[in-house]
Amino acid sequence: MRDLGQFLRALWGQWKVLLTGGGLMAIVAIFAFATGKEIPRPWGWLTLGFTFVAASFTAWRKERSEKTALETESKSRKRVSFLVEEVRPTWNGDRADFYVQALIINPGQSTMSFKREWVLDIQDAAGKSLERLNGGVPMGTPPVVKEAEQHPVGLSFHGIEGRFDAASLAGATYVVSGEDLLGEPITATYKSSTTS
Repeated sequence: MRDLGQFLRALWGQWKVLLTGGGLMAIVAIFAFATGKEIPRPWGWLTLGFTFVAASFTAWRKERSEKTALETESKSRKRVSFLVEEVRPTWNGDRADFYVQALIINPGQSTMSFKREWVLDIQDAAGKSLERLNGGVPMGTPPVVKEAEQHPVGLSFHGIEGRFDAASLAGATYVVSGEDLLGEPITATYKSSTTS
């Protein structure tokens, strides 16, 4: 219903311009003034119908142009960069916990906020997923990156007991992903050294 109301307002905005100041109305008014005759009723209905169709098209074209401009601007805008600087496994008995040091770089968008929850996908050398861990920002508030700034992020992930040892993680690839509060994904990959 709200869309219909917006359409009718846009249509009326265009239609009243055509009815009160358009070239067609000027021709009709000049004809009536020059001949001293009233405008024939069919001409009036024809004018109303023509200006209604023209106003509908003009309202649609204006909306389409604005949407196209926004899409073009959105595509040309630089996205945020995400760089994983280090993935450090620590051993708590048989359990490997993972600490990720990353950097979010905002090249010039408005301030962006990120969710507290992140995912760490641990893959073997062939790219097969070994484990997918949920974790994220351990303390404090989730990352907020202002325009044209860099923001370091520390993320913690708790592994499953007995699942990994140092040898099994040699050469592993870590894919870290999260999203901003608008649901835009952010992902980076970190390749560990092949030595254990």
